[in-house]
Amino acid sequence: MEENKKNKKNGILLIVIIATVFGMASGIAGGLAARTYLIDSFYDIPFFGEINFSNGNYNGSNLIIRDAKKVIVEQDTKAQETINSASMSLVGIFKKSLPKSEKADNFNLSDYYQVNQEVGQGIIITSDGWIATNFLPAEMEQAPQEAGRAGAVGEENFLENYAVITKDGKVYAVDKIIRDKLAKFNFLHVETKDFSVRSFIGRGGIARGQSVVAVNWDGASWLSVVSAMESDKDQAIVNSSDGISGEIFLVDEPSEKFNGSFLLNLAGEVAGLIDNQGKIMPASQFAAPIKSLLKNKEIKRASLGVNYVDLSGLVKAPVLNSVQESESNKGAVIYKNKQGAAIVKGGAADKAGLKEGDIIIAIDNIEINKDNKLNDVIGQYIAGDKVMIAYSRDGDKKEVEVVLGELK
Repeated sequence: MEENKKNKKNGILLIVIIATVFGMASGIAGGLAARTYLIDSFYDIPFFGEINFSNGNYNGSNLIIRDAKKVIVEQDTKAQETINSASMSLVGIFKKSLPKSEKADNFNLSDYYQVNQEVGQGIIITSDGWIATNFLPAEMEQAPQEAGRAGAVGEENFLENYAVITKDGKVYAVDKIIRDKLAKFNFLHVETKDFSVRSFIGRGGIARGQSVVAVNWDGASWLSVVSAMESDKDQAIVNSSDGISGEIFLVDEPSEKFNGSFLLNLAGEVAGLIDNQGKIMPASQFAAPIKSLLKNKEIKRASLGVNYVDLSGLVKAPVLNSVQESESNKGAVIYKNKQGAAIVKGGAADKAGLKEGDIIIAIDNIEINKDNKLNDVIGQYIAGDKVMIAYSRDGDKKEVEVVLGELK
């Protein structure tokens, strides 16, 4: 009898367990069906996974919530962070103002600098006071001067009549100005040891599709995307190893109020400097001048002294009625320019024994190709640097050490 009761209880328990399992399975299946066919269709709220508020009519930052734990603030917030952090590396250039009031408690407007009345702006490049700027007074712009050296006509006048102000309101006297006529930018120096420095993007560090933001001293900003580099566009067939090249083009060009200002990537690095005509020069063009300033206290750009054709822009024509296998189009072949000169007489390449027809393959193991143009690579060095050049002559690979000359 008791055995029958026990079996009956076990049977009931088994039935309860089975019913519970099937009930849970039905609930899960019903929930998935409701989410798939009903709830998401009406409300677009994914209860499993992430919630994306960037769709629909939400005006603001694209905000994604994953598992109610992670919050990701996208591009506009990152751009704002870049703008805020970059402001401390910008300076305004002002005509000097001398106090007119002898008593500290007498207010006189002429005793103050108006921060929105700058005559120019600059960006700090070293913690010990070097500043890059596109600003130069008219009298100095018109005065002849050997590039990269102090002692320009009007320099004393500039040092006496202009001052630099940082975002925290500190005023500095300019004690040196050096012009880089090739890049058409100038370098000022003030006495300090604690400037906030922006790092410059090196060669190849900026590319199409990259988000960038232009910022200026007045606090304005312009968010855009790189659409092309000058190397993407048509260039002369024969180029010089000693000329600077490159220009950054944006999808939406900034307005004139950004002329003379600066372009940064969203990591806060300087991507380019905008001149007074709105042309954006890659920051990599300033690597050599900055290096030279720190080492020589003057600008001494490097010169190899050759004219060349970039092989990465050429495809060899096949022999008639044959199929030409693709070749590796790399290197720069030394070639005559319109004036009939392939190598500058007495220049670095001439002294090293390079000849017309030689194909320069690499410089210090940096391969010359579509991403590394010969003049861009040479532009990273300063006069007096020694480089190892790998080249091909009549099919034979050779190497030679070259002492780079000074670009005049």
